Order: sequence, then structure tokens, then C-alpha cells
Amino acid sequence: MKVCVAVHPPHLSRGIHRVAHALTRYAPPSVHVVPTWDEADHVLLHVVGWEDVERCVDTLRDAGRTVSIFQYCLLTTSQRNLQEWWRVWAKCQVVVSYYDLAYLCSFRSLDLDYPGTVNFLHTPLGVDTTVFKPCGCGKQFVVGTSGTVAGSECLNEWAEVASSSPLGHFHLGPAEAFAPEYRPRVTAQTGMGDVELAKRWSRCVYVSGLRRGEGFELPAYEGLACGARPVMFNRVDARGWLGSAAEYIEEGSDGAVIDQLRALLTRPARPVTAEERAWAAATFRWETLARKWWAAVGVA
Repeated sequence: MKVCVAVHPPHLSRGIHRVAHALTRYAPPSVHVVPTWDEADHVLLHVVGWEDVERCVDTLRDAGRTVSIFQYCLLTTSQRNLQEWWRVWAKCQVVVSYYDLAYLCSFRSLDLDYPGTVNFLHTPLGVDTTVFKPCGCGKQFVVGTSGTVAGSECLNEWAEVASSSPLGHFHLGPAEAFAPEYRPRVTAQTGMGDVELAKRWSRCVYVSGLRRGEGFELPAYEGLACGARPVMFNRVDARGWLGSAAEYIEEGSDGAVIDQLRALLTRPARPVTAEERAWAAATFRWETLARKWWAAVGVA
């Protein structure tokens, strides 16, 4: 079977490219991973919005290809109607998401007028556990953040709170993502490889997974595997995967988030235990998660 897992459009985040790389790395021997849709029998679509998704699915199916979807975003897309999404999902071989989409659809009691069933695969994103592990160094940063959009990723809130800590603030991304007054206080870096990133997460007390509405949770898993405690908004999807391994705050205004982060930093931090790191490595191991997707696609 020829399968395309390439990121389309290619300008999507490096994190999504890393998902494609992991699926390629752990492809079964019977699969030939190809770089373009035109060469493929089966195509994985990486979905972060609504625009053009149905057109792409229909075009691929009309060309005789089967399709699966990796659903990264749902609640913040321009399409909030699950019935419309169901109409697209039902055309796919498998729909993968960290959301429990089957539960969401049953909870909303959809009055479906589109035939078909959907094969959902409920799974988190993964971690390369051969790389993301503690580096044996001390803590240099009170928090590690990531991203490029300060408003949705609570970057300025973290910078305000971290400035009162004797430790620094590491950011995976451009310093320009922060308000100008915070930029001198942040150690920002882009373009680093996974080995160097694992060392950075290992030096952090906390790793931020705060994403307003929804967002890419991969840094939280990687940080936990390296010994940094994730900080997440108190939502079902985060608690469902991280449980007691994370600290939780309520999503709110900038001031409300700052107050909760200040309260968190006044308490003694809970060091990540060896048992928690082992649990994270087993739960978020890319090798296991990728093989579940390949099996769902129908390739053992």
C-alpha cells in the first residue's frame, strides 16, 4: 500500500510535521510512504480548520483514494456544527483525535441526516521516548513555554509571573511572540533539534500546556517525559490524558490566569517522580500510538 502522511498545507507547525515523521518512522514493512497525494492509495489529512476539508476528501475519494483524518482542532474552527463534521468524517476510513469524538457526538445527540458510521481512534499525540527523557541536569527555568500566539497560549501571563522567580523562563519559539516589555526576560530559541529540546524541558520545573479554547498539547507530554510538570487548563481532554500528572488552572481572563499561576508558584513544586516518567513514556510512546493508527487504517 502506498500512503501519504505528508503535512498539507506544508506551512503548518513543526509539531505537526513531527507527527507525520513519527507515523512514517513506524510504518509497517508492507507500507510504502510516498511524498504526494498523487502517488498514494491512502492519504492522511492533517486537519486544523474547516476550510477545504470536505473538498479535499471528496477530491481524493473521486480519484479512487481512501482517506483518514488527524483532527488537531475542532472547537476553534469556523465550523462548530458536529453534524457537518460527521458528514465529512463518515467518508473517511479512520478519524484520529485526542478528543473523544465518539463521546462528543453521542453527548450532543446528533440528529444525523447523513448516512454512515465513523471509525474514531481516540489517542493522544506521542513522544519519542528514546530522546525525551531527563538529561540529568539541574533546574534552570521555572517554566518552559512554546508557541507564537501570546493571547491564546498565555505567554505574557507566564512571563509576568516567571519574572518574580529566581529561575529563568525558557520559550520554544520567537521572542517576538511576547509583549516588548517581557522579551528581555525570556530565553527564546527556535529551530532546535529534539535532543537539545529534551535538555531544555529537563531544565524546567513546569512546562506550559495552556491553550485557550484548544491547542497543540505535544510540549506537555514531552516535558513530562523529561521531568517537567505540565500546567494545563482544567478541561476534560487534558485531564483524560494527564490525570494527576499535571497541575490545573481554570481558563479565564489574563488577570485570572496570572493570579492562579502566582498561587501555583508560591506552593512547593511537585517533582516529577520516576514512576510518573515511566507512565508517561508508556502512555505517550509514539511507537505504540503510530501502530494503532496503522492498524486502524487496515495495515498491520
